[in-house]
This record gives sequence, C-alpha cells and structure tokens, in this order.
Amino acid sequence: MTKQKMKQKMKIMSRLALALVVLLTGTLVTATQPRTAQAVGRNELQRALLGTVRVAVALDGKNGYSTGSGTVVSDKGYVVTNFHVVGDTKTGRFYNSQRVAALAINQTNLRGMPTWIYTARVVQSDPKLDVAILKIVGLVDNEKAALPANLGLTVVPIGNSDDVQIGDEVSVLGFPGIGGDTVTFTQGRISGFLDEDQDSESEWFKTDAEVNHGNSGGLAVNDAGEMIGIPTAGYSDREDIGKISLIRPVKLALPLIQAALKDVGGSGNGTTAPPASGARVSNVRFATAIDRNGTPVSPGSRFSSGATAVYATFSFADFRKGTQLVYAWSLDGKKVVEDTIVAKSAGSGDDWLSVANNSKPLPDGKYDLTMQVDGKEQFRGSFVIGGAASPSPTGATTWSAITFAQGLDKSNKPAKPGTQFASGIQEAYAFWDFNGTPDGAEWTRVWYLDDQEVLRESDSWSQGAKGSTWVSIYSESALPDGTYKLELYLGDTLLQNGSFAVGEGSVTAPVVTDEGVQIFGMIADADTGRGIAGAIFVVLKPGVTIADWSKDFAQDKIYAIGTADTSGNYQLDKPLPREQTYSMAILAKNYRPVTDDGIEVTADMESPREINISLSKS
Repeated sequence: MTKQKMKQKMKIMSRLALALVVLLTGTLVTATQPRTAQAVGRNELQRALLGTVRVAVALDGKNGYSTGSGTVVSDKGYVVTNFHVVGDTKTGRFYNSQRVAALAINQTNLRGMPTWIYTARVVQSDPKLDVAILKIVGLVDNEKAALPANLGLTVVPIGNSDDVQIGDEVSVLGFPGIGGDTVTFTQGRISGFLDEDQDSESEWFKTDAEVNHGNSGGLAVNDAGEMIGIPTAGYSDREDIGKISLIRPVKLALPLIQAALKDVGGSGNGTTAPPASGARVSNVRFATAIDRNGTPVSPGSRFSSGATAVYATFSFADFRKGTQLVYAWSLDGKKVVEDTIVAKSAGSGDDWLSVANNSKPLPDGKYDLTMQVDGKEQFRGSFVIGGAASPSPTGATTWSAITFAQGLDKSNKPAKPGTQFASGIQEAYAFWDFNGTPDGAEWTRVWYLDDQEVLRESDSWSQGAKGSTWVSIYSESALPDGTYKLELYLGDTLLQNGSFAVGEGSVTAPVVTDEGVQIFGMIADADTGRGIAGAIFVVLKPGVTIADWSKDFAQDKIYAIGTADTSGNYQLDKPLPREQTYSMAILAKNYRPVTDDGIEVTADMESPREINISLSKS
C-alpha cells in the first residue's frame, strides 16, 4: 500500500466515527431531551400512595419483626423493597428461613391504617444492591385458602431514572416509624448523585426529602407519579445542620424486577437441580472460618496452604423428621469422609459441614463435596488448597456448541433435543462438551428471554478438565413463551452461546427468503467476547464504496442496515440480492470500525447467513 493510499484509508476510517453519530441522531434526539420535573399531580399521587404497601418480616428465633415499605409493580402480586427489610445485607442471610413477609394494603381513602392481607415470599434479591422482590403467595388470615384471581392491587408505573436531574422535585412515600401506622408523604428535591465505585454510573440519588426508619424499600416518584427509585437510607451529622437521604435509582433494580416478572430460575454445575419443593439444600459456600452465627468469613474456592479446616455453609428447607442428608468429601478424587445426618425434627434454616485434619494443616489438593437429600444428589462443588495460582482460565480451554433439549435421559444425555419447544414446558437443558478447563476457575452462565437478562449465576469450576456437562433453566409453572439465549463465560471470556424458542416466540435464525441472502449474527468485543449493544452493520448500495459514502454519509447510499441489541445480536433489515458486490462497515462507539469493499453475494450463497464480527477498542 502506498503512503497516499494509506493516508486516504486512515482519513476514511477516522471519518467513520462521524457516521455513527449521523446514523443515530435521528432516533436519539427526542429520547434524550431532558425536562425539569414539577410537583406530582393529585391523581398521580393518589395512585402512588395506594401502590405503597407496608412490609413486616418475622425474625427466626426472636420475638420481633423487621418492618419497612414496598411498592407494587405488577397486579400479579410482585412488590419491590430493600433487602435490609427482609435480611442482613452484610451476610446475605434472610431474617427467616422461609423468606416470608406480611403485606399491609392501604385503604382507598388513605386515612386509616393499612390492612394486613397477604403473605409474600422473596423471589429475587441482591444484598449488595440492597434490593429484594417479593411475590404474594397467600393470605395472612388463612394460609390454606386460594388467592383471589384479582388481588385488588394498585400498580405503580416504572419511570426512567436516567431522566432525573439535580433540582427535580421528588416525592417519597412509605411507612416511617415517626409517621405512625399510616402511609406518609414527604417531598423534596434531588440534591445530587453519588457514584460509589467511580464507574461513571450513579448508585444513588441524594435528596433533602425525608427518609426515616420504616421508609426503607418504599417509593420515590417523579411528577408523573412514576417510580424512579427506592428510598433506602438517611444520614445526618447533627440535627441542627440538616439531613441528606439516599434513593436507589430504579434502573439498577430493573434486572431483578424483570427476572421476577418472567418467573424463571436456573441450575448448573452438571448436577441435579434442587427441587422447587420438598426437602432441599442450597446456597452452599466454602470458607476457612465461620462466625458465631455460622456465616462464612471470606468465602472462596481457593485457599492458601496451612488451612486446618474448611467449612461448607448451606441453607436447608422443608426437611421432615427423618430426612437424611448424606455428604462426602474427596481429596484429589479419593473419598476421605462420608457421613449421614438424620433430621430430628421438621424445619428449615442454615447449617454447616466441615472437613479437618485433627488441628493439623489440611493437605494441599483439590477437595470435592457432594450432598444428597433422601437419596437424590443436590450439590456437587469443589475448592483447592495450596498449589500454584490458577492458570489462565481460557488458555487451552474449548467448549463445544450448545445442544438444547427438553430433558435428560438416564445417562444425563439430551432428551428431545431441538431449538423450538412447545408452550408449557417447565424446564429446558443446555448440554456441551469441555476440554482443558481448570478446576477452581470462575464460570458464569447468563440467560436471556427476548433479549432481557433474567438469570445470572457464577460458580467455581469443579468438573475436571475434560468431559460433558449441562445447565438448565426452569419455572415452577411453565417457561414463558419467547426466545431464550444462554451465554457461557469462563472468567470474563465468552466461550459459547446459543438460543432456542418456546411456544410461538421468534426462532433462533431468520426465516429463509427467496429475495436474497439474509444476514444475521453477533457483533462482539474482541477482548471479552461480549456483545456490543448499539453496534451498527451497514451495507452500501452496489457500486458505492466506503470512500464514496464517507464524503457525506448520505442515507440514500445505504442499502441495508442492522443494529445490535443488548446482547450484540443483529439482523439486516432486508436481504441482499444475489450476484451483486457490496461495501460493508461495522461501527460502534469507542471501537475501531471494520470496513471492506468488494464483498460478493454469490448465486449459491446459503441464506440465512451468519456473520459474526469482533471489534477492538479504539
């Protein structure tokens, strides 16, 4: 390439950054125009007050309750609150092992005390974020009675917390202790933002509106009566200099809300998933020490040489008198301890197991723990003591393409495999082969439903270097119809992904057409393998080169275009006629564009055709 051509190409490439702006301007201007929020209207306030509920959570082993507030976000009985209303944010432990709360609903005239009507259970939670989602499951005065078809709830619409600006008026609703037993309304302004981890995204709104004990988990609304946040805490140095309160933006809670509304859960590690009901164990964590409450101290999957004991803390639920918990510890594949615990009474709660060596240091090596409840394996996990640091998790690791199925046979192989399943199935499985995977490495599975993340789980790899495994996603009722996608990560690297559909949802690949070649695929970060949301794939009209288009970025020079969704998946908006030659450009903010001229679509090219693109940071 001559210097003149090199300069010309560099000039074209630099101008492509402008192309991204030109392409997006028309669609983003109206969506990003800020406006100053005014006082909430009377009707909107009435709706917000009726959608605010009181929450009470009984404390296991104590004669007391934790109380707070919540917000109704679905007429199906879903309520948003703070995690610290239902549990301890430092340990992640719930105040009662059943994760149950009582809900009081406001009277329509808003003048009397709310009525305790429903019981609810925590279905989604994040202690670090301090958010929990409750779902109504029963009646306070009759546990055995069926819930009415209409719960009589007032739903508060969710607003866009990204629109909030300093100076906007904000209304706070809830049940603060100083306000007595009736719902209380206070008002103030957004005083500022707080970015705790310095990642350019605010974790808190600061406000001068009053947030007191009991307000926690309640409602913060804008002038339209839309939920913009969750009142969480209030701080004051001295009473004479005022008080600043903190509101968690609702945007940060949306993944939990969406996951709860879609009513899905998952399992992994290639072991039998804990049943949705009946005796079961869950939340197993390893640590070299526990506190007086049995909570793990600095849990992990790799510990230094010299550890004299390792504890496995876990939760158990719905144990009956006589339920048998069989556990076994193995060291480097050889069983060293096996024992059985028989429940002396019925109940649920938290407990721990340990492996030790008579106060001497445990030998270095890989330890495995298996747990069976009444003959069914419900957990298999591992940790490592001593040895060299873990190798790069993706150095020589390969994971095969994912095979989806409705079930698994007696040999743990796919049963009824496919990519399109009928409505009404409760569980779907994902199978793959692995090679060169180091034990102790962190791996993550992320499930999406119709491009919305509904489940994310991480564990330490404990299945050896080579073999086959599976994970599943399930619902206690039925998996909602739609398109599901699974992403599998080892460390921060995306190793594999795949999709399937349930019911009448869209299929994995575009429909074949005789009009030309339909192009689809994924645009991903070259370093992490993760999809780039908002990336654009542009195909110019035959005869138009990248150099021609870069002069003015005219829309009439574009033949087809596709924009990546939140997972990086795209599809061109029209098929490409065959026996033509095209120029193509792939663009994303903060990434170096990829361009090429002279791409030929032949007469025999298959359709649909998958084209996956990796972009490097600029």
